[in-house]
Parts: sequence; structure tokens; C-alpha cells
Amino acid sequence: HEWTHVVFALICFFKIEGFSVTRKRGVTKYTGQRNWLVSLSPYFYSITSISLILLTLIVKESALQPISYLVALSYTFFLICLFQDFKLRNQDIAGNGKLFSTLVVFQLNIVSFIIHIFYLQGNLSYLGTFFVKMLEV
Repeated sequence: HEWTHVVFALICFFKIEGFSVTRKRGVTKYTGQRNWLVSLSPYFYSITSISLILLTLIVKESALQPISYLVALSYTFFLICLFQDFKLRNQDIAGNGKLFSTLVVFQLNIVSFIIHIFYLQGNLSYLGTFFVKMLEV
């Protein structure tokens, strides 16, 4: 969870000022103002499965099937955790507005789900075409 905050803070060009994780809580501190993308990223971005998908770009073809199984497993784990962790009283959610957070997380999870389905079907190269056609409708 906290690593996802770190990754998205870096993507948004924030400097990481602090990072700590305990059994009960985690904190990521970064420069700048609160950012909804950084705050909500752990609820729509599965850092493990996306990292595994990126790994497929550099591994031998014989490793692709085992990695696909790991992607499916890690994404399933992500979805289970999402249903357990997404609570409206959570600071990440409430701090960005409960309705806004719910709508954004729901929509970005649809995009994430589509990416994973295309990957697991071996059609990742058609993903761009799919989204362009979706926007045409």
C-alpha cells in the first residue's frame, strides 16, 4: 500500500520526505499539497501485478506462462484486499471526498481490470486500439 503511494508521488514529481510502515499503519510523506492521485493509487493500482507485467518485457519466453499465473494470483489478491480495505472513513478516501474517491477508484479499477484481462488473454498489444474505440462511441 505505502509503496504505491511512493511510486505515484514520484510519478507526480514529488520528493519523498518520509516513509514508515508498522503493523497497524503506514505513512508516506512527500513535498507539495495533498494529491488525489497519490492518495487513491493503492486502491486502483496493483503494484505487484503491474510490476510482473512489466517484467514480461525482459524475460525469456519460457518464463511468460509462470509470470502470467503470478499476475492472475497477485491481481486476485489485490482485489480481495481492495474489498477489505476500501472504507469511507479511511483517511485516503475521506480526505479526497467520499463520493469523488468512490467514483474515481471504481472507474480506474475498471481500466485496471481491462488491462489485466487483455494481458492474461495475450492481447496486450490491442489495448490501445480498444481504448481508442471506446472513446469513439
